[in-house]
Amino acid sequence: MRGQMLGFSKAFLGLLLLAPLSVGSLSSAEANPLAAHSAVIVKSQSSSGQTSPENCHITAVVSAFITCTYGPKHPTYRIALTGDSHAMQYQQPVLALAKKYSWSVTFVLKSGCPLVDVALYPANMDRPSCKWWSVKRDAYFASQRPFDLIINSNSSFITRYKTGIVDSYAAAVKKFTNRGSTVLLVRDNPKGVTGVEICAANKSKLASGHCDSPRSKALLPSDPLPAAIAGNDHAIVADFTDAYCDAKTCYASRFGQNVYRNRSHISYSWAMHLLSRFDAAIPEKLKHPKK
Repeated sequence: MRGQMLGFSKAFLGLLLLAPLSVGSLSSAEANPLAAHSAVIVKSQSSSGQTSPENCHITAVVSAFITCTYGPKHPTYRIALTGDSHAMQYQQPVLALAKKYSWSVTFVLKSGCPLVDVALYPANMDRPSCKWWSVKRDAYFASQRPFDLIINSNSSFITRYKTGIVDSYAAAVKKFTNRGSTVLLVRDNPKGVTGVEICAANKSKLASGHCDSPRSKALLPSDPLPAAIAGNDHAIVADFTDAYCDAKTCYASRFGQNVYRNRSHISYSWAMHLLSRFDAAIPEKLKHPKK
């Protein structure tokens, strides 16, 4: 399935008007008991002739690897979005920026699997499929010419408690930047209260502030990864915290938008609300065609 061409005959609606270039390799771990589940993913990716961004990821319980590329045939720059489900939630704003700047975008995503260096793999990373997937991810990036920009975000619910995660992440980013890529790390989002999506559906609770969280609590567990790349001149940290929070409170709803899909993840509409902030974080050189 590697390199299968999906054509340019259709465009995504609205902000997703980007033709899929290709679906990359998708494979199951050898003797993987979830292979049948993986086969379903293969079918869903290929049966319609094109792959939607929402389907271009691997769930936490499946051992499989897939990449999807969207954009024009001759892009100005090549961008990759990689990481766990907290990177996944930025698919739509990244696609919108790709359309604006004529980029191609490649998704390399797996729920529950943050970006780490396999050689320094955290000893207490407790999801077996993540190490297998990380090996496949590294091999994929090594097989490609360097991307101009690699965008990454990771759940601090996972990264905060992993032994050696800071050194492992720093090494993973350095591999990218040593090859000439710029890395943009989006600091992990503030967390909602437990059951925030149910709370926010109750207008009276939402209006009373019952669904909001003190800023000091919403920023826990803190994201340890921005500090890991502080000394890397080719790595950038984007921090959108002030879009969610004022000095004291992080809100379940702002500017008429429900912020959260669940306690950990932001809503699709809120991700698009962050588009202008995302745009501002992109290096200026990537907004203009190469000379």
